[in-house]
Amino acid sequence: MPPSPPGSASRRGTLSKALSGAPSSAQKIYATPNQSDNVHCAKRLVNSDILLRHFPQPIPRVLSKAPVKAILENTVTQDEVSGPSKVEPAQGSAEHTNSKIEPVGSAFQTQILPTDTPERFRVAVEVAVRHLRAGEPVALPTETVYGLAANALDPQAVLKVYQVKGRPRSNPLIVHVASIKMAQAAVKTWPPTAEQLARAFWPGPLTLVLPKSALIPEVVTAGASTVAIRWPAHPVIQAVIRECGFPLAAPSANLANRVSPTEASHVQAQLYGRIPLIVDGGPCAIGIESTVVDLSSLPARILRPGMIHSAALTAVTGQPVIDHQGEFTSAGPRASPGLFPKHYAPNALVYVLQWLDTVDLRRQLVQRSIPTQQTCVLAHERIPDPSCFAQVCVLPHEPAAYARVLYTTWHRCDQLGARFIIMESVPTDPEWAGIADRIRRAQAMETNSAAM
Repeated sequence: MPPSPPGSASRRGTLSKALSGAPSSAQKIYATPNQSDNVHCAKRLVNSDILLRHFPQPIPRVLSKAPVKAILENTVTQDEVSGPSKVEPAQGSAEHTNSKIEPVGSAFQTQILPTDTPERFRVAVEVAVRHLRAGEPVALPTETVYGLAANALDPQAVLKVYQVKGRPRSNPLIVHVASIKMAQAAVKTWPPTAEQLARAFWPGPLTLVLPKSALIPEVVTAGASTVAIRWPAHPVIQAVIRECGFPLAAPSANLANRVSPTEASHVQAQLYGRIPLIVDGGPCAIGIESTVVDLSSLPARILRPGMIHSAALTAVTGQPVIDHQGEFTSAGPRASPGLFPKHYAPNALVYVLQWLDTVDLRRQLVQRSIPTQQTCVLAHERIPDPSCFAQVCVLPHEPAAYARVLYTTWHRCDQLGARFIIMESVPTDPEWAGIADRIRRAQAMETNSAAM
């Protein structure tokens, strides 16, 4: 059995004790942007300089009547993580299979390298490149979420990504590149629409699906004849890809069926001991995964919504782009990750509700037998009384700011051991489509099934 993520048991115990007290121990978190002028259209994310300048990570303010010392004292340090154990060898071939792979156990004393100075940046890139060239997966920051990267041209290296995550091999990986030329080498055809979208949105949170070239192994595409390609905007992964000289296959750097990481600490909590290196590039600027557009047939269609929506895509191409059409139903291979009905889910059960006021919300929870003192409420319009719940998190009104803090807030709820997360329903405007998709897939309507 693989070891539990560091600190999970102790943190749940902490919340259990904290929530057994009076309502006055409730917390209210305000997750809001630092400045109102930090809001920008995703279409403007055309290079890493613009991205980092315009999307600083919001720092939530925490207002609490309860002491937080106990929570801090229960945080597990690196030295407290159990020692390494033997890694099971890869089972089976690199061929497509629907079976889920169990995550590997601890095998590494994981190194965590910062990038906050030019020298540290250089060292982190060099160490990452060394591991990747040796066929080992490493965790790297992108502007969307942290990725678990491996040499996309090495089937055995890619298999290690599936093993570390416990990811089903039916779930394809996105190939990350550092130039349009590198993207073109990974595909059979490069239509004018791909050129237009790449010029407009790369580097940035847009993934293009095209017929794959012979260069890309089938294990990357889960048996599909197409490959998902993206040029990420974060300077760390760009530098690593350039130094490696090969593309990187990289899903999110978390265990299967868990929330994607948007900070290095999220990766550490789940993958410490399972991979040799985590590169800390700071909080992710976008906060949810990229928009995925299928260009392998016409008209183009969105397979996975993100912060670049159909109107922005159509404005660039001059051709209609079909919006996301719900669940993947085909019996064939998936062309993109993120198409499982249950996906991006925190440990806590997620419900999406609408309410008039605190009384109405409590009534709805009673009807569902949900104990309020084991519940975190995430609201952005109608803010309930925080004394009535374990925690109330106030999220931004604007979609880009909301997306940046969504996963971070889910992680915080899980770290505190909350059993339930109540989400206030979000608007139906196109700008909210990616957020609405992630919340819908995280809902408690179904049992947890392997997805990521």
